[in-house]
Formats: sequence, C-alpha cells, structure tokens
Amino acid sequence: MKKMGLYCIILGASSLLGLSCTKTLEYIDQYPAEIEKGLTTNQERKVRFLLYTDQSFSENEKMITFTMVIRDAHHKVLWDSVLSPMRIKDIPARLNKLEVVKSVPDNNRSLLQVGFLYFIENVGYSWYLDAFKEGESEKVIDYNFH
Repeated sequence: MKKMGLYCIILGASSLLGLSCTKTLEYIDQYPAEIEKGLTTNQERKVRFLLYTDQSFSENEKMITFTMVIRDAHHKVLWDSVLSPMRIKDIPARLNKLEVVKSVPDNNRSLLQVGFLYFIENVGYSWYLDAFKEGESEKVIDYNFH
C-alpha cells in the first residue's frame, strides 16, 4: 500500500512537471515581411547616428544646433535629443566623428523617419532625414555636413 501511494505521488509530480514545461511558440502576423527578411519579433531595432564633416569651416563662427530624431510615418516624435550648440568650425572631422547609438523606443517596427534636424544661427532650419524601413534591424545615419 505504501508503494502504491509513492507511485501515485511520483506519477502526479511527473505529470505536473511535464505539463508545466510545455513551451508555446507565438508568432506575430502583424509583420510577416520582417520574419521573411530575418528580423525576429524580439530583435531590437537600433539607429546609429554619425556626424562629421570633411570640409574646413575654420572661419565660420556661426552657432549650429543639431537634434537627432526618430519619428513615425505620421511625423510623431518617438525620440529626440539635442546636442550642445557648437560653432560650425567645431563640427568634428571624419576621424573624430560623433557617434550615438539609440534603440528605437518600444521597439517600434513600423516605417520610421530618422536623422538630424539642425538650426544655424541667423540662417534657419534644415535637416538630413532618411527612412528606416519595416524589417530592417539597424539603420546608420551617416551625415557628412557640408
């Protein structure tokens, strides 16, 4: 009788263990093109912002303010960061380029607009923007300021 009780306990424990270890694979059909291109649903999307110049602005004392931006297709800002204002002559050369790596907020997988907005003192606003397409896991914004 004691052996029968022991067998029941072992059988019950092994059944619970077997049921609790079942793994479920979930697929999100919202972005089927991403799966075909190799971007998995848990892979983090990143943007690398590179800023430099290959021209000499040694005489240009005007102030410039750069803003790095990630926006959705409807121009809603998901993330932005303003760099400290600098003189145009102080924009780093290619060898000393400024590099910032940012993960896309909430790992948004839709079409995004990423790049630099900038304001030049007594001149106005301008921008350098590019598309970060669905299915891409990394986008490099390589901006050579001219």
